[in-house]
This record gives sequence, structure tokens and C-alpha cells, in this order.
Amino acid sequence: MHIDDALVRYGNNCKYMPFVDCDKFIVPVRKGENIISLIDKTLMKDKRVAGLAVNWCMFGSSGYLQKSK
Repeated sequence: MHIDDALVRYGNNCKYMPFVDCDKFIVPVRKGENIISLIDKTLMKDKRVAGLAVNWCMFGSSGYLQKSK
């Protein structure tokens, strides 16, 4: 589904719409934090902000001891 199509079809039915690869995960840094609350708090700091960018982080090596070639 194209991003524009998703916005037209579902944009009015959700508060936030993330565009994330299916093999990626968005998780809070601190235990007990809620993603929606964190986004709300961040966006309330400046009403001109319309979106967020999230940097990625490697969580592990999947058991590999050396980088594959």
C-alpha cells in the first residue's frame, strides 16, 4: 500500500500513523513508558512540529561472533 493511499483510507481514524519497515520495532527506552504518551509529550513542546524521525539502533548480533563478508 502506498503512503498516500494509507493516509486517505485511514488518516481520519488514527491519532498517529507510523511508516515503519515490517522488520523494525519502536520500543521505549525506559521500562513502563508508553510510545503514544512519549509522542504526545514530544509534539506538545512545539505546536509547529508535524512529525518525528526515529533513529535506528542495533540490538544484537543474532549470535554471530564476526561480521559476515
